[in-house]
Amino acid sequence: MKMQSQVLYPCSSDCCSYHELTVRQSILDHDGHVIDTLPGLLNTSDEKIITKYMIRKECELERWEGDLALRRQLQIISQTQFSLSDIDPYLENNAIVPDGRSSIMAKGFYYGLKGDMMLAMNILSSEMENVFRNLAAMCGDNVYGLKGDLSEAFEPLTTIFKFDKLNECVDPDIIFLFDGMMNQPLGANIRNLVNHGMMSEAEAGSGNVLYFFCACMKYIFQYSDPFNNVDEATQAKLKKNVREAQKVRISTDSITFEKADNE
Repeated sequence: MKMQSQVLYPCSSDCCSYHELTVRQSILDHDGHVIDTLPGLLNTSDEKIITKYMIRKECELERWEGDLALRRQLQIISQTQFSLSDIDPYLENNAIVPDGRSSIMAKGFYYGLKGDMMLAMNILSSEMENVFRNLAAMCGDNVYGLKGDLSEAFEPLTTIFKFDKLNECVDPDIIFLFDGMMNQPLGANIRNLVNHGMMSEAEAGSGNVLYFFCACMKYIFQYSDPFNNVDEATQAKLKKNVREAQKVRISTDSITFEKADNE
């Protein structure tokens, strides 16, 4: 008997439909190339396969949130009067922004809020990778890997998101969210699309990109002086244990951040 199959795309609106639950899936990229195959969700107990379905479902929810809620809010903000100097304070002395990167990240947020998401993504996709590399180092992970010729090089983002100490210090929901948005082929995969020059103007204005932009802003701004009135003692606490100082919760139907008690 021939096995039934279905062709789907990442972040498609038929994610977790009846067919996805029961029928083998071939997942294609937008050029029609097969990037993965998944058995029906009800036909597997493999944790890795289930995680892939979770990434696809989260990607769909991010797209809807970006299109239905965040797009109009960002359009309104883009029409207001503000300058780069209004954003700088949220990045200066930020507890998780690497040294020397605050002015660059501020430009990424500025361009995005002004409506140029393509330029914003070219800045923020790589800067957010640097943020998580910095977080991993702050948590005690070795962010350098040893190559075959015994030279050292930065570990790739795929490896960084799996670091034990990073996952102990940073809420797992945050790791899952940004891994899917930045790095997973079955997710929005924004970092890889940008870094390989494959993001189109249309994709730069997609719901997934708008969601990613707002999630970056929410996450980074939480650790800034204006947002949290973070004093030196609290910043030291943040650097010692990120999760202990700020607990961040992402709901499945909206970007929702929940502060922990800093006292």
